[in-house]
Amino acid sequence: MHGDVNELEHVQAFNVDDLKAVVAQNHASRRKMAMEAERLLEEEVEAFEAWGRSLETVSTISCLRDKVEAIREQELEKALSRLGSEFAERHQEVIEALTRGIVNKILHDPMVQLRAQQDIEARRRSMQTLQTLFNLDVGEQYT
Repeated sequence: MHGDVNELEHVQAFNVDDLKAVVAQNHASRRKMAMEAERLLEEEVEAFEAWGRSLETVSTISCLRDKVEAIREQELEKALSRLGSEFAERHQEVIEALTRGIVNKILHDPMVQLRAQQDIEARRRSMQTLQTLFNLDVGEQYT
């Protein structure tokens, strides 16, 4: 039997101090990983909260889009009736696509800007301005 374990081939002996150092190193590594996870979680929470705040624009955007679409449909109907049934039947799809394209292009930038606004109060002022300018009754239609 061998008296000193350290002298055995293929054997590495650790004392309590060695194990404490390994535990401390593992603890530091886990702490660093936990801090990184916390940072990532905070970023995701902020992104989620920003997304949640942007949802308040949905009712204004929907109401505005509905109003503009109703105007488009009324004006399209008047134009097609003035053009006569033969012309209207033959070209209705083209004229309808044209008017939808115009509406979408007009509404695109204001809607993107409204959704992208990070300042909550500025976004609310913008929504109120849209509601006033376009005479939208958002509360009645989307509550």
